[in-house]
Amino acid sequence: MLENENDYDYPANMYDPLLIDLHSKDLHETVSKELKTQYLSDTQLTELKEINGMIFGPNLRVIISLPVTIKKKTKNVHFILDTVSPKTYICEEVYESFKLQFHTPIYQVFINNKRSVAYLPPIDSHFTEINILGMEYLKSSGTNLSIILTNDYDNVTLQFDHEKKEIFTQLQITFQVDPNVLGKILGTFLLVIIVSVAISNRKPGFFLLIAAISLSYNIYKSCIEVNSSKVDEDDLEDFINTLTEACIDDVTANWGTSDSEEETPDATLTTTPIPMNQ
Repeated sequence: MLENENDYDYPANMYDPLLIDLHSKDLHETVSKELKTQYLSDTQLTELKEINGMIFGPNLRVIISLPVTIKKKTKNVHFILDTVSPKTYICEEVYESFKLQFHTPIYQVFINNKRSVAYLPPIDSHFTEINILGMEYLKSSGTNLSIILTNDYDNVTLQFDHEKKEIFTQLQITFQVDPNVLGKILGTFLLVIIVSVAISNRKPGFFLLIAAISLSYNIYKSCIEVNSSKVDEDDLEDFINTLTEACIDDVTANWGTSDSEEETPDATLTTTPIPMNQ
């Protein structure tokens, strides 16, 4: 008897559907022709809101094509839509088309512009040449799946609505900043405020705005990385130190300029001689 939800963990390396009626050649030829999309061809489209699939062969395999992105390169990949498998599988041929040397059974890819975990089909399985799109992906993508089967007409349609979920997930992943780095960020921002108040005759509001924009931009640029979900702490620390030194130098320079301006007489002033009493 299963006592906790960990007992339900799916053994992805043991899944083996009997897909002996579908091979790589079918994906490249018959399926590609029916879907009007060449298998493993390059594409500029990274996300589709709605797609049409097909029913293949006497065993009625549901097949769709989605863009898969790995390391900034995107290709059209055909999947069997499998409502039995919770996991998604991408075969070795796909990775080879991306010129990747595969050394692990698990890989992170973008399927239709959604970050996904893909498994390699087990070596001794019956689908080593086939890709499977599992239920976990369909659920996390907010997929609306419609399958119509009749004697004269078949129709498979998928609509995706994972935009809100994806934005929330990316925000969680992107801004995982170490507490020490966060403290330095806040400390630097407070220093900028203090410096701006001190330079009261140099338009502190404008200076504060420029400094805040610069700080925010560099933090954002450090956070948003295609192949990284965490801030580069060394680069961020270097930026903070540089900004701090610049603020101190600006205070010193402006303070000296302010004093000299007060002591220097206005060269445009003219004096009127006072008449002497006769």
